[in-house]
Amino acid sequence: MRVLLIMAFSLHALSCKTPKDLQTYKVPEAPGPMSCVIHAEVLSPLSGATTDDSLCSIYPCKARVRIIDIVSCGSSVSLFFNAGDTLTVQFAYTLHNTKKLFPKMQEHYPGLKKGDIFFTAAEQRMRPGTGEYFLIYGYKRE
Repeated sequence: MRVLLIMAFSLHALSCKTPKDLQTYKVPEAPGPMSCVIHAEVLSPLSGATTDDSLCSIYPCKARVRIIDIVSCGSSVSLFFNAGDTLTVQFAYTLHNTKKLFPKMQEHYPGLKKGDIFFTAAEQRMRPGTGEYFLIYGYKRE
């Protein structure tokens, strides 16, 4: 009887869903028309030298990254790059741990620092006066 109870408890524990705060980003297999799925390394976070009261004035929202591999790019991407190139990219939720900054957010990202390697779908955006850039919402750190 004791063995059956332990087995039943173990099976129940295995069947439970992962809590939302432990879910990880799923890298898309196919990018959207204005995005590229990339594998990259953070070379250096760029300080948030903004004068406003945004999170980017406290935590870095941009980083210089080295492209390790380009998995695929959407049909409308016009800013081309190759493996080995370096880019400055913008992170929508900063490079800080999102669980600490946005505790009610459904999906959390662990944060990135110099030397971290990650996969992401980077969206190409255009900003008047400054040109094109890539915006990253979510990522999967290696």
